[in-house]
Amino acid sequence: MTRNDSNYAVSPQRRDELLGKVVDIIARYKLYAPASIFFSMGKPLAFLGSQLMFFFAPVAGLFVDEDSLEEYAHLLSDRANVERLLEMIEERERQQE
Repeated sequence: MTRNDSNYAVSPQRRDELLGKVVDIIARYKLYAPASIFFSMGKPLAFLGSQLMFFFAPVAGLFVDEDSLEEYAHLLSDRANVERLLEMIEERERQQE
């Protein structure tokens, strides 16, 4: 599986849907600042995190949806998606103010 393989690519619509779920959880608990700091600091390690998610997906599939987990792993493998997540967090925070 390569990052640019079209069979494993997540469409922009699906990307925004998945990231929107993360933003919904952050908004529910009003954790905008901690989440922004966490994702900003973790941006250099996002690819490593995605590879760990792929590695543990078979075991984690016993507890969560394995397909969704792999989609999130594909998202994390590209730093641009982490940046998109940060933008969505900031946008939601402005909307709620």
